[in-house]
Amino acid sequence: MQKMTKPMLKERLEEIHGEPVPKAWSKSQILLRLVELEGEEIMLTKKSTRSHLRQLEIDMNKAARKKEDLRHFVVQRLGTQLTFNETIEQLKVKGLSRMYEITDGHPTDLVGFGKHSDKTYQELALKEPTYLQWAIKTKNEGDTCQKLQRLAAWAETEEGMAWMQMGMEDSMAGYPAPKTPTKEKSYVKDSPLKSLKSSPAASSQSSAMEGMFMEMMNQVKTLTQEVQELKGEKARKTRSKRARVLRASGRRWKRPHLTSEPCRGAKG
Repeated sequence: MQKMTKPMLKERLEEIHGEPVPKAWSKSQILLRLVELEGEEIMLTKKSTRSHLRQLEIDMNKAARKKEDLRHFVVQRLGTQLTFNETIEQLKVKGLSRMYEITDGHPTDLVGFGKHSDKTYQELALKEPTYLQWAIKTKNEGDTCQKLQRLAAWAETEEGMAWMQMGMEDSMAGYPAPKTPTKEKSYVKDSPLKSLKSSPAASSQSSAMEGMFMEMMNQVKTLTQEVQELKGEKARKTRSKRARVLRASGRRWKRPHLTSEPCRGAKG
């Protein structure tokens, strides 16, 4: 842990424990918080946290530079039976499959399948402990894929159970914090009564305000009708005045009427 860089410590605190790291924190402050969460044992850990599976993968990739070295590695180191007609890629696939069989699960191993394929066993136990419970149940029910069997076998170990228990406790404590539910919008959009209808404290005034609002609407309607009547009266007086002028001049006043032109293209 002491050889880990500040970004690595920051990532460990954020990804595994779900705590944001203040920008002003130094490496020592981040390390102190990790000690508070995981114990002082992490300060004394000098051995590599690389899993057995990961180490074998690295060794196999080194041996893959030459086909003969790779074949020797797969047969002698992993104990895999070959037909000796395999290509380099086929040797790698058989070797990797054998690694999943002979190695035990480790917290840093990747899940490698499903929607959580990019998570480590440890991250999955902390963030989705119920998924590991499902994996154990699925493994016990019948045939499953090799990677799921390995994941479930790790979850059943003492170490796996401890990480799952930690994840359960975090979930019960409210991590991550639940989202605040949004208030349901009123069906009356942009209405002056919206705040009154959604406020329990103003429920006693709601009916009174609604009555005032309806009265205002009636007044507006009445004023609209009066304006229309005034416009009609003005037009009537204009026609009467014109008729008097025509009579005084001796001409006959004819009521105007509308004439409609025939529709273009219509048949006669």
